[in-house]
Amino acid sequence: MDSWNSRKFQGAQSAGAPKSTEVTIQVPSSGSALASPTSPPSSTRTPYTSELWSVFSPHPEVEQQPSTPKPSAPELQQLSTFLKSSAPVKRNNSRSPEQLNLIAFRLAVLEKFATGLGKLAFVWATVVLLGGFVTNIQAKDFWTISALLLTEGTRVFSRSSELEWQQANYSLGILGFKSLFMYFLQLASATVTVCFSVYRLAVHDFNGEGKNTKQALMVFYAMMLAETSLFLLERAYWEFKLRYQRLLEVVTRTCELDQDDIETMKQYWYTLYSRSLNGSVFDGLGMDLIDFTVEKLQSSIREEQLGSVNILSALVSKGDSMEETQRRIGTTPGVVERLLEMITWKDPSEAEIRKAATIVIKHLVRHSHNCFRISAIPGSLEAITSLLAAREEEVLEEKSYRLTILNGLAVDHRICVRIGNTSGLISILVEFIQDEETSKEVFRQSLDLLKTLASVRGDSGRSLRKKMVSVVPAVRSLQRICNLEDLELQDLAVDVIKLLATEDELRDCIGATGGVIQSLMAIFTRETAPNSDQLTIAMRAGEAIIVLVFQCPNNCSRLLMHKSCRQGGVSKTLKSLINMLTKPVGVHAATILQSLCGDLNDEEKLELGAAISRIIQMVLESTDKEQQAAIGLAAAIIPWLDRRNFEQGVLSQQSRLCEKFTELLSHTAPSRSLNRIRRYSVELLNSLVAKDARFLRRFREDGEMEASLEAMLATASDEENFLTFSGFVGLTKHSSSLEELVNSALLNLHRL
Repeated sequence: MDSWNSRKFQGAQSAGAPKSTEVTIQVPSSGSALASPTSPPSSTRTPYTSELWSVFSPHPEVEQQPSTPKPSAPELQQLSTFLKSSAPVKRNNSRSPEQLNLIAFRLAVLEKFATGLGKLAFVWATVVLLGGFVTNIQAKDFWTISALLLTEGTRVFSRSSELEWQQANYSLGILGFKSLFMYFLQLASATVTVCFSVYRLAVHDFNGEGKNTKQALMVFYAMMLAETSLFLLERAYWEFKLRYQRLLEVVTRTCELDQDDIETMKQYWYTLYSRSLNGSVFDGLGMDLIDFTVEKLQSSIREEQLGSVNILSALVSKGDSMEETQRRIGTTPGVVERLLEMITWKDPSEAEIRKAATIVIKHLVRHSHNCFRISAIPGSLEAITSLLAAREEEVLEEKSYRLTILNGLAVDHRICVRIGNTSGLISILVEFIQDEETSKEVFRQSLDLLKTLASVRGDSGRSLRKKMVSVVPAVRSLQRICNLEDLELQDLAVDVIKLLATEDELRDCIGATGGVIQSLMAIFTRETAPNSDQLTIAMRAGEAIIVLVFQCPNNCSRLLMHKSCRQGGVSKTLKSLINMLTKPVGVHAATILQSLCGDLNDEEKLELGAAISRIIQMVLESTDKEQQAAIGLAAAIIPWLDRRNFEQGVLSQQSRLCEKFTELLSHTAPSRSLNRIRRYSVELLNSLVAKDARFLRRFREDGEMEASLEAMLATASDEENFLTFSGFVGLTKHSSSLEELVNSALLNLHRL
């Protein structure tokens, strides 16, 4: 593996990823629903994985909020992004692409003025001079007029031909001699016209016959001089802006484009200028670089395809026009379909086009509305995944881009299901995370996508989780990642294992993979600094262990009975968990110990029973989740606790415990964040009453106890009967419902 991996994988097996196949993209008509899809208006990705997934409580973030809640940090950031995108964009007007439109407008005005004067001079010469005064003018004026009409016609023809040639052939790179010849022919014609006009006006020897011949000749020569002067002024302005100031190169750098895109920028310039000349001078003002590149994207010429997609990839990723470009690409019919078609091209000569198109789509999926548009296109997911199975080293970077696209598309439950059901994708992802030659970025993106797929809710999510575990190397690869020193990858692997273990039928299969539980315990029990990333990962590892051992005796035995953890009949793991009760991960340690209580031998029960005083102190003095976990653990220990530890640790705190029960049972409504505290309180009450009659008498003397239990019975919620959740859907259910526990407590209070 690369240098980022300090520990090599050993014995990795191939996941059997299928070969890539050709994908056909169906392009909808411009009037289809894709042009204006129904999608969330937000321009930022909707949180879907860790933000909406809660293992141990059903959506704690939807608890009741104050009437005027303060905006969260993500909301403030989203608002800031919206305000920035809505504010007027400040540009350096002398270097922005819009400046090209203004210069083209000025040049077109000069050119059209010159052309208009040229037409007027032509009509004047043919109708007035050569028509009405042809017999009255001198021979030298006759031949001078004829020569000027010929040179002017040559200039006009060569000018129009030059523009057509430049616009049509710049992308082919074959301008060469013909263009230069036309350029110098125009200058030569204009120079001849100026020289003859100035000479005849300066000499002023119009000795022709007729009353108005002299004035007619002066008007003609003046118009020819004015027309060629405007043309030369236009050429001077052109040369100053485009050659001396190198405006096209400056605009290319301002747009943060590569210098390789200068040819496409030149083609854009000639298209812009020709549009201003051939139509109204204002036509070019409404054209911009995005429109041009989107139009050229449909070209059949490879150079034009490459140039347009390169410019789009630059515009969507940087610069002031980034947001606008992403919006217009997403809303212009046929553009996304064309990009998806490009990323399926397999010809080596089209590799640059394919890569640039992939970059464009990667930036488009940053907005949720684009994600819905892309996913709605038939064959889009197959097109994106078509290159993932390729073995060539040249496409390694493209694989990372495509995984980024898939992660970006996973903004909705239905899209995630479609991604997970894409043929061969899960096997490819597993192959990435088990291959020691995989780059870190591809590795991370693969884990991130597996985590997203594992977090899908409902029956579809269950099907995806089963499919992931059915890929043989999947769990083994996740276990090996847990042994790496890279905290980011370790964190992702732990999350995936936790999500997969929420399925009851997969729990034992995951635990049966050698080393999974031990690797999680190694993360959970390692020394960590407060408020550190390692502590966060340790807590998540604890959550994964909690899910794995809950109602799974085989995993409990694997956690306790591993030979390397045995010392004198008491599991080393048990000792570690008891010692961790007072540490920041004590909540998770207590919950794990609660599940292990049914699988302890006599020596281990004595070991855990000796810690009852510490656990009771947590019940009495801690709050929130620490108190909830301590109550559950105490309820599991007391039924088999020996008499000596019971009297020293529990009975000695009888008065305080009874007062605490009065407080705990006074909660008449279930809590979303502490959805098990009421059931654990009732379980502890039942354990104490069954263990010692003195607690029964004390609870009977408390007149509020029975009323509190009856009130709890009236407000019992089904969410209090589950340990794990996927969104609002309960996954793993407790063996006894809260209603059964409360009824049992009421019967105990009424027994003789």
